[in-house]
Amino acid sequence: MSSLISSLLLAASLSVSSPAIAVQDPVSQADQKDLECIALFALMASDPAEQVSGSVGMVYYIGRLEGRNPGTDQVRRFYTWASTYTDAEIGAMIERSAPRCGQEMQALGNTMISVGREMSQGS
Repeated sequence: MSSLISSLLLAASLSVSSPAIAVQDPVSQADQKDLECIALFALMASDPAEQVSGSVGMVYYIGRLEGRNPGTDQVRRFYTWASTYTDAEIGAMIERSAPRCGQEMQALGNTMISVGREMSQGS
């Protein structure tokens, strides 16, 4: 197995553990986008300087998949999905998806900050 995919899968396996359940196919467009973001954040999590941010991003996107597909082992699904691509394909996918994934996480962070401010002012 390629080194990039191995790094992604190792990071994913260290961050989340789920019971074994069959992979759900085909992959919807929404799921594909979330899987791409998991790949990005898994790559980040493999870097000690980015491990926390990468792990948080992975957990967020795995949670989105679990919410959309209850009862499916999303870590195993990610492993199966990522294994179907070459390093070059995963790299291109991550590069293409990084701005979108970053913007989504930034928007979530901004919302959390806004709500936190509102709640602290209302108390």
